[in-house]
Amino acid sequence: MSFSYYGKQFVGSAEYHETTNEGHELLASGSQKEKTNHVVGTVQGHDRQDSAAQDSASHVLPISEEDLNAGHAKTFACDTLECHSSGVSFYSYRPPGTPHSDFVRIVSSTLPYNARPQRPGRTIQDWIVGCKSVGQVLALVDGHGTEFDCINTATAMHRIAKCYRDAGGGIHRSPFRDAKWALALQQVSRNLPSFQTRHLSGTLWALATLHFRGPELECVFDVARSRLQDFTCVDLALTAWSIATLRQEPPGLYEEISKLSVSRIAEFQPQALANICWATATLRKENDALIRHAALVAAKHMDAGVHFRPHEYSTIAWSMVLAQAREEHLFHRIAACTVRRVSEFGPQELTNTVWAFASLGVKSDGLFEAIGDECRVKLSHFNTQNITNVAWSYTHLAVDNPELLKDVANAALARMSTMNVQDLAQMALSLMFTRGHSHKHQGFCSSLEDTLMIVSKVAVAMVEKIRGSNLTFPDDAWIVHDLVLMWMDEREAVSNIGDAWIHLDGYVRCLFDQVFDFLRYTPLLRYAQPCGAVVQTVHMEEYQRAFRALDLRSLGIKYTGLLLSEMGFLEVDQEFIEVARAQLESDHAHLLAADPGAGSQNWCLFRFQVTAFVQGQWVEAEELEGIRVRSCGGDPVALTLLDAPFESHLLAVKLSNDRLNHRKRDAEFRALAHVAGVLRRLFPDDDSLMSERIWWGKNVNGWLQIYVTEVPCLSCLGAMLQFAKRFPHVDLRVSYPGSDKCS
Repeated sequence: MSFSYYGKQFVGSAEYHETTNEGHELLASGSQKEKTNHVVGTVQGHDRQDSAAQDSASHVLPISEEDLNAGHAKTFACDTLECHSSGVSFYSYRPPGTPHSDFVRIVSSTLPYNARPQRPGRTIQDWIVGCKSVGQVLALVDGHGTEFDCINTATAMHRIAKCYRDAGGGIHRSPFRDAKWALALQQVSRNLPSFQTRHLSGTLWALATLHFRGPELECVFDVARSRLQDFTCVDLALTAWSIATLRQEPPGLYEEISKLSVSRIAEFQPQALANICWATATLRKENDALIRHAALVAAKHMDAGVHFRPHEYSTIAWSMVLAQAREEHLFHRIAACTVRRVSEFGPQELTNTVWAFASLGVKSDGLFEAIGDECRVKLSHFNTQNITNVAWSYTHLAVDNPELLKDVANAALARMSTMNVQDLAQMALSLMFTRGHSHKHQGFCSSLEDTLMIVSKVAVAMVEKIRGSNLTFPDDAWIVHDLVLMWMDEREAVSNIGDAWIHLDGYVRCLFDQVFDFLRYTPLLRYAQPCGAVVQTVHMEEYQRAFRALDLRSLGIKYTGLLLSEMGFLEVDQEFIEVARAQLESDHAHLLAADPGAGSQNWCLFRFQVTAFVQGQWVEAEELEGIRVRSCGGDPVALTLLDAPFESHLLAVKLSNDRLNHRKRDAEFRALAHVAGVLRRLFPDDDSLMSERIWWGKNVNGWLQIYVTEVPCLSCLGAMLQFAKRFPHVDLRVSYPGSDKCS
């Protein structure tokens, strides 16, 4: 047998190949075995854009070998599929609407299925595979859906989703607008009891790709859960992908998938590894066991020469970032493979990969150079997010590639009007990073004037977005606000940017008022008493819920300083600020020499002196030289610090767009927790303090100075106020770069 499909010639084979427009080749075998390939969703580099955090996934369902007959020609592509007629028999091997053989004409369609001369499922399968649009598939469903078996139904759902996705998606292309869509769902419900595991996972993929939510989806999830033990690794990963894509998680289903996946992780191939990692990261699951085991298996596959597609490298790397898993052994292998095959990477894979390495602060020899060269070649094909991700990645780690950055700056200027708010904020961060590099006074443009022009255009574009939409973009707004203040003072901002600056500053001022009112009136802080007093659980829960409702991570340089000043926490000791800055810059330089990726970490220097009157005598604890700690899991100093005592109830809150609640690892929170632990150790009789409900927090005195290299986040600002309420006689002072201009 010989046939041609999508330009490929096949002879005597019961297999067909389908190539998606991303260039990923999918294989559906005629074997009884479930030889199915799944293509993982490619993710966007931008960590705040979940809507753009995936590209596409494809799932092709196998045709049973008994349904393929080598003696019959297969028509895989047909231009006449629009001519479907429900009144014509489907037993012929030609498309509906074409002449049928005399033999087929005399066969009654009322015969029992097993008595028919041929099984119709094979022919229907060929028709479905030949469909090139959603309308064609739905026409088949309308004409012959009642004769669909489980394979036909699952393949039809896959084809509908694939055609919808390949056409660009969107509400106007949704099959839900077609009355025949209900007929397709009826076939799913009718054949669901006979679905095999690959049909279940494939149908879930289709419904997730179509963003369908309805009772039929719930039914498929229920059946999938009942048969989860029979799922292959591919089925497990694709089901997890579907849950993450829909943002609809049946209670406990991901956990069951995760448990099965961990026990069988060594069997996962690249696509399945990428799918399960992407789903875990997208669902914001704190699943160290699965992520780290997946990283180990992926590294072993790379060592063994197992073939990975470019999007699988980038997806796995992206997932490690969101899961906060700095698996350097995996990243170095991905880097080596990327350098070797960089020409195969498209814009999305290039930018996702370099973004992931920059986000975790991993520098591998030759990676940034190879990706930089390839980016310059393919820059004309980049979308705005690709452009801003490249700028962010190279400036974040201070990678020296002036030619690339100049090309990126020119591309950004040319497409500034088409950037969304996330792109503008990403561009703003890139310009802020270059300002922080002492040898980059002109930014990544050819001159300071060009950089100031980009700064002004970013600010104006952001204000236009805020004015032109009912949506608010608080985090993106203060980032651009900080960008302007880093490159010019407020008088220059008014002169260069005009009304746009006044509007932007007023917008961030409104955010400040909102946060300040929250901190003053939230019950946890409003009714807080010194350490040792009872804290209402409901107040803690309300504090965390209301904090998340703020949908904000920071107030930026100017208004964070104003908030600290209003709370009485702003440092005024310029000598301490200068000493702390010098020490941290020196430590930073030494660490960067050994670990170039450590530049992305926040640093803190704190010192304290506290006393307490205990059992008739004064006791004291102090650290006058200062303790230096970093916001990362691998800092050895952090392991020596104390945890906050339980009764201090210091809360670190998961903020807007945090994938995981890692705020307890923030350097300034560690400083507060350590000093609280030191204060607790001044009182040796633990039992009496607890049993007698002694407010021991009011019996300590002293001071605590904290200097951080980045503007404190709102979670840490809240923790500072908690600390001040718990220990009202300990004078807390906080500073950061630029805070001295806020007094």
